[in-house]
Amino acid sequence: MKKNGFTVVELVAAFALTMIISIFLFEVLIDVKDIFIETSIKTNIEERLSIISKNIKYNVPEKGISSVTCDAKSCTITKDGTSKIITIENDEVIIAGQHFKMPEDVTIKAKTINNKCVDSDCYINVKMTLTNENLSSDYEYNVLYYYTKN
Repeated sequence: MKKNGFTVVELVAAFALTMIISIFLFEVLIDVKDIFIETSIKTNIEERLSIISKNIKYNVPEKGISSVTCDAKSCTITKDGTSKIITIENDEVIIAGQHFKMPEDVTIKAKTINNKCVDSDCYINVKMTLTNENLSSDYEYNVLYYYTKN
């Protein structure tokens, strides 16, 4: 006698195996989605910080600065009688009147700007800790801008 088809036991076993494989694939998909979101946020942060760095570098020339005064969240840079201010407020960096906001849902948790000089060799240190609920750890931004004082 010829039997065509599957028994109920074979169908249940095939269905169970398919479900187990689907569950593992779904868990991998969720992990990949989380990695994609975190990478996307870090990329957006790095793009924004790159723009901020270029603007700060443009406004902190290597030579000819007559004075720099900094407090915890801002610096005033004076060259040839003209002052430019770099400020970190709330979730944005303000450079010479231009506002650079952090990407959506990214907050600046800690911020400091300070100025140090040894003789005529000086630097401005800009430090920020950025956070987002989808990041596994805080993002640290710490950059030095060197200049020589008149």
